[in-house]
Amino acid sequence: MPRHRDRVRALLILAALFGPVACGPAARVQPPATGPIAPEPIKPVAVPDDQVASAVHQLVLDGSESAPRQTLLVSVVRKLFSRAAERFDAGDDQRGLATLTGALYLVRAGELRPEMFDATAARAFERALDVVAPAGDEARSLAFLSMQSGSLPKDAPAQGQILEHLRALQTWLRDTRNRSEVENASADQRTYGELSMVQPTPENVAQGVKSAERWVAASIDFNAEFKPGIDNPKREQLVEAYRGIRTGALVIAALYLRHGDAAAASKALEGSEARRITPPGLLERLDSAAHGTDPIAWRELAALYSSAGQSNEDNISIPPEIAKGAAWGAMLEAYRRNPNAVETAVPVAEMLLRFGVAEAGVSVLADATRENKNATVTAGMLGLVMKFVLHEDQVHDPMSARRAFRAARPILDMVDALPDHTRLDPSPAQVRFAMAAVETRNGDLPASRALLEQGLKEQFTVRAGVLLADILHQSGDSNGALATLTKALSAPDAGSLPIARADAYLLAMRIHRDQGALDQARRDLAQALTTALEARSATGNPHNRALAERLLARVAFYYGDRAAMNRAIERAFEAAGQDKGAGGMVAIEASSNALLVGDVAAGRAALAKAREVNIDEEDLVYVALWEQLLEKIAKEKPGASDAATKALQSVKKGLAWTSRLAQWGLGKIDDATLLASARDLAQRTEGAFYVAMRKHASGDASALAELQKIAKGPAIQLVETHIAQEMTAGSGRGSMGAPPVALP
Repeated sequence: MPRHRDRVRALLILAALFGPVACGPAARVQPPATGPIAPEPIKPVAVPDDQVASAVHQLVLDGSESAPRQTLLVSVVRKLFSRAAERFDAGDDQRGLATLTGALYLVRAGELRPEMFDATAARAFERALDVVAPAGDEARSLAFLSMQSGSLPKDAPAQGQILEHLRALQTWLRDTRNRSEVENASADQRTYGELSMVQPTPENVAQGVKSAERWVAASIDFNAEFKPGIDNPKREQLVEAYRGIRTGALVIAALYLRHGDAAAASKALEGSEARRITPPGLLERLDSAAHGTDPIAWRELAALYSSAGQSNEDNISIPPEIAKGAAWGAMLEAYRRNPNAVETAVPVAEMLLRFGVAEAGVSVLADATRENKNATVTAGMLGLVMKFVLHEDQVHDPMSARRAFRAARPILDMVDALPDHTRLDPSPAQVRFAMAAVETRNGDLPASRALLEQGLKEQFTVRAGVLLADILHQSGDSNGALATLTKALSAPDAGSLPIARADAYLLAMRIHRDQGALDQARRDLAQALTTALEARSATGNPHNRALAERLLARVAFYYGDRAAMNRAIERAFEAAGQDKGAGGMVAIEASSNALLVGDVAAGRAALAKAREVNIDEEDLVYVALWEQLLEKIAKEKPGASDAATKALQSVKKGLAWTSRLAQWGLGKIDDATLLASARDLAQRTEGAFYVAMRKHASGDASALAELQKIAKGPAIQLVETHIAQEMTAGSGRGSMGAPPVALP
């Protein structure tokens, strides 16, 4: 398939504009995106962010064709199209694509309405095409192109460009359907089957079924005519015929199950040649699902398709998008028949998480928790809430994490009322601590403090205590922070977590140093050293060993012992091995310390090791930027290989924040453009830091005030904030004296 985006967008809209166009027997143009229009137009209503959870939950519960459900469906789909566009705009293409898919998966055959589409939807589909078309994804290119056109006015200038792209893709489809009948039929069944999953018009479903039936018939004919030892077909023909016989019936049924129609799936199999190759168990399950009220048959179908999309030992599977759609439709029907069962609620909730609607998934879990009040189920649901919240944080979507946590309030309220709820694992306090960490990472210190204080009343842990102390210190309550650290060091779990205890001592050292109490600060640092050595000797786990060595490097930094710091970094890298996550943490520690002490050679060594370990792009950008700044500050020319520039050039271009940082480091964008690209407090803080550091490197004295502002700001968990704090620490920095024992 052509790789250039302007040559791949194409196909369905031509039918709407000019009627069917002949393009060979294997590539037929489909009808317009919206399908038949109901007699009465639907007026969408606004769905605020705080109502998405309940609105989506209502849709997955209600499978009726009522007018209120249709209005809600149109409104929710428009909202999710808008959310997808926001994620695309933020540079998160995969999240945008997942959200777009999730919106479309809420729509069954015949429910796609013109009122769902607007200019925002058009932007989302255009951006989605930028993702799927270069990957050669025919089905989604067809669907998104068609729906992009359906989202625009008929006289919009873009319609002409869409038509151009249509012609290019038509040519591609025609040119690639020039093989044997069974191979052509297989290619068509995949394209039109996957098309019906994401653009669910009745016409697309019918075309998908027709293509799959043709594939099955071609496979059966090939098998009947094949003479072993005499015929010598291509391997591709053998494979596609084998796949058609093994999985053709599954594909046909999947096209109906995506829409929860087991009866139609059974009828289609019974009335075609596929009946000859349909496993009896599949027909039995379809019949039970179609005529029974027990969700078990639907759950079995969902499980079947969840596994059918993955290659087995024979490398035989059905197309992943078709398998995913069938699994979704089947599990949704199982859920509607018994929404309170954990066995149905949990899979639906996890699917909603993957579709970018985490809060709706949590809402589903809340209902099941309400009806299953036992410790095992309750603890499991709390664990899922924590998983959902942390997942959204890990994909850098704090707003979604907050929405998921708010949706979990009924679960937390129910659990708080249970006796002995503190014994659950995770406990309500641990869930609140997880959300507090999210809020801290994203700079909402008041929200984090409230969650920590609430959780610590029930369950005092050393890590939560250290986090609260850090927030109190940054807020100006140093005495409160020290009192909290004292309590944290005597927490029930402190004895088994030496790394967390060392963190507590290091924070106490910084607080006392800032207060001018240098003797106490030295005692704190000595305690941190003792505890770090304890952590180093206590663990045999390579990951934890890397963390302990990283901690020793930080202690050595505060003692001003560069040689010991570099030795600890070397040991940390050795312990991390090829673990990219651990390697990234060590590289961040090594390069930030090198920047602070002005050690160009150490910075270059950290960058070289980071590239050797192949750490994630997201970490590599920062390591490269710090080395670049370090060279500028030291007024040294880049090394012969100019590793920092090469590292930044290796970062994928796009709208993601790390890509923007890389472009800034390469001089492709200026300071103002970088700062305008920031979308949240963490990014704004990072942007301000790098602009200030470049000023500092050029000798601009105004940079100090900007760094002081960052040092006192709310983004306390950013490494940039830590660097700014150390650079503006004043006379206390470098006054820790000699360590009580030799540093390893």
